[in-house]
Amino acid sequence: MGRRRMDDVTLADVRAEKGFALGPNRRLAGFVDIFNLFNANPEQNINWSSGTSFLRPLSIVPPRLVRVGAKVEW
Repeated sequence: MGRRRMDDVTLADVRAEKGFALGPNRRLAGFVDIFNLFNANPEQNINWSSGTSFLRPLSIVPPRLVRVGAKVEW
């Protein structure tokens, strides 16, 4: 008897962007996104059903991910 609670999931995401003017109404920007900056891997969901799989992680936070791209605004 009692209460069970999952651990808190704390993530840090960062974006860096640099833009350049290509004319009066156009702009080009390059960017870098970093998801899960500190590469945390806590459980997102665990099995609460009784049995041999009790408290077994069902899903965890994916590893660090980096996305690089560019965008054009006109």
